[in-house]
Amino acid sequence: MNKVLLSIFILGISSKSFAGDAENITACVRKAKEFSGVTLDEFSASYEGNILSMSTVKWNNAFCEVKLRSVYTLNLNGQELVYKGYAGIESYNLNVSLQAKTEAAANQLNSRIALINQRAEQVSASLKKPKQDLKWLTRYVDEGIDKSLGKSNQVAELRAAQGQKTGVQSTKAEPIADVATKKENLGKLNESTSVKVGSELEKAQLNQEILIPRSTDGDKGKYYLLEVKRTGNLVKALHKRVGVDAIGYTRTEIDCQSMQMRQLGYSEESPSSIQERPADWSELFQGSSKSDLVNFVCK
Repeated sequence: MNKVLLSIFILGISSKSFAGDAENITACVRKAKEFSGVTLDEFSASYEGNILSMSTVKWNNAFCEVKLRSVYTLNLNGQELVYKGYAGIESYNLNVSLQAKTEAAANQLNSRIALINQRAEQVSASLKKPKQDLKWLTRYVDEGIDKSLGKSNQVAELRAAQGQKTGVQSTKAEPIADVATKKENLGKLNESTSVKVGSELEKAQLNQEILIPRSTDGDKGKYYLLEVKRTGNLVKALHKRVGVDAIGYTRTEIDCQSMQMRQLGYSEESPSSIQERPADWSELFQGSSKSDLVNFVCK
């Protein structure tokens, strides 16, 4: 009885295997017709089945690798019609290139998502403290979202295009040195008026929050210049440090001639919460955040 059952089982497996072989051959014939219009005779094929890897089907002018009715390779009359499942080597190479490009874009988007989530967490922590600048916190999150979606670049390009059409200069952010040059070119205005107008230009520009470049690595925080008021060689500046766990605001006074600075006040609540208590003037340590701030503002 057991021998009979075993024989039936073996015959069942053999029948399925033969059926699979026939389907593999048919798949190669169908693919050759689809890609080249050539009809291959399935009965003249030389077939070598393989359960663990690709089965092969051969004709005098064709070679096919196939598994589970899926054609992996098809070469007909010396032409690679199917390469690693794709419609030729060119299609395969293009797929590799597009997949890499897509992965790179996805990684960049994921990093932007992480950055805007970080801003949201920082703002959430700040909103648990008293006397917060609600408008600024809202703008901080909105700015991050706009940058992550590329809207800030679109606005700048639109303004530049409008400036070219109307002859009006674009309001895109410019280096502080350019703003100072504009102030010097105001002509016959007296010094006090010139300083006042220059300061307004600088304030308007700095509403965009300029990232202060760092000269050394290691500091996990990012520094942004929020406000500049210049009078001769003296500059009063407001900058923000965005750290891992907190956001801090610092007002400083900088002497661009001696390249010294002193801190006027600090707050982790908002710029308006800073109570000015001027410290002593101090020399700067090269590579420090204070040194980078002074070099950026003065030069």
